[in-house]
Amino acid sequence: MYRYLMYHKPRGELTARKDQNRKTVMDAFPEEYRDLFPVGRLDKETEGLLLFTDDGSLTARLLHPRHHVEKTYLFYSHGHLTDEDRQALENGVFIDLDKTVRTAKAKLCVLKECPLSELRSELSEYEQKRLRGHEGDMVTVGTLTITEGKKHQVRKMLLAVGGRVIYLKRIAFGPLSLGDLPLGALRPLTKEEIAALTLT
Repeated sequence: MYRYLMYHKPRGELTARKDQNRKTVMDAFPEEYRDLFPVGRLDKETEGLLLFTDDGSLTARLLHPRHHVEKTYLFYSHGHLTDEDRQALENGVFIDLDKTVRTAKAKLCVLKECPLSELRSELSEYEQKRLRGHEGDMVTVGTLTITEGKKHQVRKMLLAVGGRVIYLKRIAFGPLSLGDLPLGALRPLTKEEIAALTLT
């Protein structure tokens, strides 16, 4: 019988099964789950939902571009997003210098714009130290939903319209929602979640 786990990845962990020098997501797993594989990746600086399973067929289906599985990220980025920026992100932007790699259409929801000082309590100690002196900077808080999995895609998309990501967290993958799963915690998927995934 296949197994399916949801993990709330903290910043600083590599999405890899093992690494000789750096901490990986598997280091947090009990021995009984260390033979599972991650479905896709999150970069080292990104938090959020990671799915793990030994169901190779489902993994291939969830990751194949033709199935357009949605992945939603919460982001904080420097600066203001204009209407033109929003339209560009939703229609697709070039994310390479040669302008040959363009993203597919996305869904953008701007939640608020505020000074960085209003968000400091929500950032890690590392991020607070890194951003010291920028408390007055304006920050956009929003969600971006994509159906691809290009390397550093969300960061590059926002950078393409002049935004620089301060904080990034994946909050949904297909029908799965991170919900209130604590940072660094993992749990098996429910029967309902597994059924929803197989229909994706």
